Amino acid sequence: MKRNYLKTLMLLIAGLLLTCCSGSQNNFPDDYVGFNKTYINHSYSSTTEEEVIDLDVIASNKSSEDRVVRLSINKPPIGSDSFALSEKEVVIKAGKKKATTTVKVFPNKVVKGVYIHVTCTPQWKDATATKMTIQLTPK
Repeated sequence: MKRNYLKTLMLLIAGLLLTCCSGSQNNFPDDYVGFNKTYINHSYSSTTEEEVIDLDVIASNKSSEDRVVRLSINKPPIGSDSFALSEKEVVIKAGKKKATTTVKVFPNKVVKGVYIHVTCTPQWKDATATKMTIQLTPK
């Protein structure tokens, strides 16, 4: 009797592992277009003139047409010249699920406690904007 329970339990565990590890499931809704992360901690060296942070804009599904997303960055009253967005618009090409953009950081101008908030707004009806926060910490 115990063997039947053990075999059934092992089959159930194996089935759960197979469904959990399948590549078709992800943590994003079907129509999601935005950042793959919501928070990044970036350590910078105060001796360098400029550093670059790569940001990935992803889509949960491939599309047959290009998708344009508009990017914006916060401009705090203090330390606003310590970082800059390289592009205001990014295009996810047809048949692709990812595009990359960069944020330039100028470590010699960074004010302690400044966070960078980047917003990604897809340019079609009923799209949801996503935000990413980048914390700058000295090495």
